[in-house]
Amino acid sequence: MEDSQKEALLRYEEAKLKIKEYEAVVEELKPTILQLVPDDTNVQTEKGYFFLQRKAKWKYTPQTEAIEKDLKERKKDEEAKGDATAEYSRILVYKEGQPT
Repeated sequence: MEDSQKEALLRYEEAKLKIKEYEAVVEELKPTILQLVPDDTNVQTEKGYFFLQRKAKWKYTPQTEAIEKDLKERKKDEEAKGDATAEYSRILVYKEGQPT
């Protein structure tokens, strides 16, 4: 492997580890920030602002839930029988440590 290729791997690895570290900080701070930001108000900072959005979480009727459950079971059955076809794509994965 060329030095430039190894350097790219190391830079990517370093960035992924920093992202993981920052995500932990964000999760730790989120409850405090949620208490600091009032509804329908922006809280300005030096580089941006915070605000709250509402996100809908839908609750369906028992009939619809049953249909969804049946559909999931049917999909699993088709996968097991080979009636369903899979389309694969390449994804890049990084994990800390050594491969097992």
